[in-house]
Amino acid sequence: MSLYKGEVSDTTNMTNMVINRCYEKEDINIKLKEVFNANNFVYKKNAVITLNNGTNLNVSIVGRSGNYLITLDHGNILISDIKNISI
Repeated sequence: MSLYKGEVSDTTNMTNMVINRCYEKEDINIKLKEVFNANNFVYKKNAVITLNNGTNLNVSIVGRSGNYLITLDHGNILISDIKNISI
C-alpha cells in the first residue's frame, strides 16, 4: 500500500470522487431492493454483476443475507464489492 505525503492543492476532485462512490453504493442497494420486490422475482433472477476490480460475473441471484448476495450455485458475493448490477 502506498501513502501520499505532501500537500493537496485541490480537494474538489477528491470530494467528488467520494460523493460519486457513495451514490454508486446507494444505487446498488436501490437496484437490489427493486430486484427482490419485483412481481416477477419468484425464486431467482439472472444478472451480470460487475465487481470493483472490473470482473464480470454471470450469476443467478436467489437471495440476500446481511451484506452478501446469495447465488444459485451457493456462492456469496459481498455487496460492498459490487460496482454495478445488470438485470
